[in-house]
Amino acid sequence: MSRTGCPNTEPTTAVLDERIPFPRTDAPLPCRTNPRWFSHDRILPAQGQAQEDITRAKQACRSCPIAAGCLKWALAHPGSTAVGVWAATTATERGALRRRLRERLGEDWVEVVARRDQAARQRRRQERWNPPPIQQSQQAQRALSRLELELIPTRPAPYEPWREPITPARAAANHAALTRAVAAKTAA
Repeated sequence: MSRTGCPNTEPTTAVLDERIPFPRTDAPLPCRTNPRWFSHDRILPAQGQAQEDITRAKQACRSCPIAAGCLKWALAHPGSTAVGVWAATTATERGALRRRLRERLGEDWVEVVARRDQAARQRRRQERWNPPPIQQSQQAQRALSRLELELIPTRPAPYEPWREPITPARAAANHAALTRAVAAKTAA
């Protein structure tokens, strides 16, 4: 696929590494709406327009929602990204980034990055299903809040027969309230 979403008609010899997939989004991206900005390879002294296009492309990539995934994909697929601006980087900048990744993570740096991404996805999925435990200070704060609410004298909620049936506890609370009211009335 090309950046514009159209199938490439030219045969490619580059083998795609499936460990780092190309990021997908339905958002309208500048590389799809203005592909000319992103198609320059090098800047020659006589190419003023190319410099402007590369500057616009890099600026557009800074606000792209899939720029991080695009950069990983571009770095992992040097044969497919030998020309143009990908994730606000030129071919020369991507070459330097690949060299640094090789020095830092080893020759199979793509596998290391793919494993880290997989671990991060699993961690996010796990947190979504099993939220992290509440810290002790938060538990203590919640317990104190509950105790404060219990110590504040409140009036019993009125009995609403259309919402809940009367329970023995509710009957005892109603009887106590009536007894207090009658005692206050006779004392006055």
